[in-house]
Amino acid sequence: MSNENNTNPEVMIQQNSQALQIPPEVYLGIVKESIRESSQGITYLENAIQGNDVARIEAVSHQFKGVFGNLRITTVSVPATQINELAKQEGNLDQIKKLFPQLKSAFEKLSLDFSKAGLE
Repeated sequence: MSNENNTNPEVMIQQNSQALQIPPEVYLGIVKESIRESSQGITYLENAIQGNDVARIEAVSHQFKGVFGNLRITTVSVPATQINELAKQEGNLDQIKKLFPQLKSAFEKLSLDFSKAGLE
């Protein structure tokens, strides 16, 4: 059984690639590309939140929810899902603003952990 919240990159790669039934090197490549492609998405999401652009918040958070959910990286996908659900309901922007730092921090930690491990 995979521990989806493990932030040790080597353990995450092993557990999640096994759970997804793909080779670890394939999983690693997908994670690296996802981090690279999503790094600007954090800025887009932050700008959308500051501009109260609910449609953009929904679109960008949906991307994070899908990408990192499929990769079983719940530290990123869970806050993205929460933000996405609030945006879909044209929900409370104050609540979205409170959740965003959690998403940003989790994404930055994921990126840093992979970088420190020489896996970027």
